[in-house]
Amino acid sequence: MKKRTVSLVLVMAMMLVLPFAASAANSPSVTNDALYNVGGLQALPGVENVVIEIVPETPAAVKLLEEVTAAVEGDKPAVSAFFAEQAAAVGALLPAGTDLDALQLKELAGLRVSGYTADMGPIAVKLAFPTLFEVGKPVVVMVGLVQGEEIVWEALLGTAQADGSVLVTMPGELLVKVQAGEAVVAVLQ
Repeated sequence: MKKRTVSLVLVMAMMLVLPFAASAANSPSVTNDALYNVGGLQALPGVENVVIEIVPETPAAVKLLEEVTAAVEGDKPAVSAFFAEQAAAVGALLPAGTDLDALQLKELAGLRVSGYTADMGPIAVKLAFPTLFEVGKPVVVMVGLVQGEEIVWEALLGTAQADGSVLVTMPGELLVKVQAGEAVVAVLQ
């Protein structure tokens, strides 16, 4: 009787689990599609072992936020007030005639990478923040590498997605540098 009860319970449990297992097999897997979401940043297929995360309050991000806040005080444009040295790089990414002073700093946070190897090449990354970015408007993703008291910025072209996120391709060399040190990400639109 005991064996029969245990067998019956196992059969019932399998009946409950199998439909979910079948639907899970037919739906995209988090690791198969590499659409993981850690701290608001999502990577696209082919990079299942890479972890890229937004870290809102790293020491560098907090310090940088204070500096940016001071620099853009009084409604000064973010590019000319804080990213003046990168204005040429930012301008080169955007259509001719784009008013760089119209770009606003929408997001700023720490950035961490682990599990990346140089042979993976560039990775397309989907950044999802509380701010919803508008489709059709220019987006520039600034990745800053913390080097002592300075931050060395690299400007990347982003594309606003229908869900309000930003898609950006991060070069492999940049990912290696971010992984080896401390970095921040700033998004302009």
